Amino acid sequence: MTNRKWENFYKPLTIENYLYNLSRHRFLFSQILRTNPKKVVEVGIGSGSMSIFLSHLGIDVVGIDNNPTILKMAQENAKKLNADVKFILTDVLKPLPLKNEFDVSFSQGVAEHFTDQQARTFIKNQLDISKRVIISLPNKYYYKSFGDERLLGIDEWKKILRMFNISKICYYGIELPSKEFALKKILSLRPHHIIKPHHIFIEIQR
Repeated sequence: MTNRKWENFYKPLTIENYLYNLSRHRFLFSQILRTNPKKVVEVGIGSGSMSIFLSHLGIDVVGIDNNPTILKMAQENAKKLNADVKFILTDVLKPLPLKNEFDVSFSQGVAEHFTDQQARTFIKNQLDISKRVIISLPNKYYYKSFGDERLLGIDEWKKILRMFNISKICYYGIELPSKEFALKKILSLRPHHIIKPHHIFIEIQR
């Protein structure tokens, strides 16, 4: 496991980073919004950019995380961008302190940090509060940015989550590495880091 801390990984959100993150996950947003959800929860909030965007569309959004420093930064980002998001400090691997009233629960870049059993618990806890669970995670064609990611393929995730009702699973997203990453990792970059889809989309229904 890495000794890196999430509070050192995320920086205060700039407009440029906000728009870049939204753009690279266009497919993810299209699927979240496909059924016109009214209430959405993001599990593992990061910078808060995704919840911020959804709130700008008039959706009732809750963001949860187990790191108080991350939540505080996300709250500051939301305030700076005039977003209305409710943030809750809680452990995503324990039953969530929310009512079963959400149309969609989603995460981006969370499940790849868990063991197989933790990933299943992560999904089950979300199904207890939401009709649909959507997860996005980097795949084997991506590069490690935090350090402890398990970069797997679709077949491996199908096996891990076989107990659930997977309604859709696919690869998405081709992007150039950021300038900052390229300068640091130029010797380790390979063609598949550029020409292959970088993420896996998984949708699970009750």
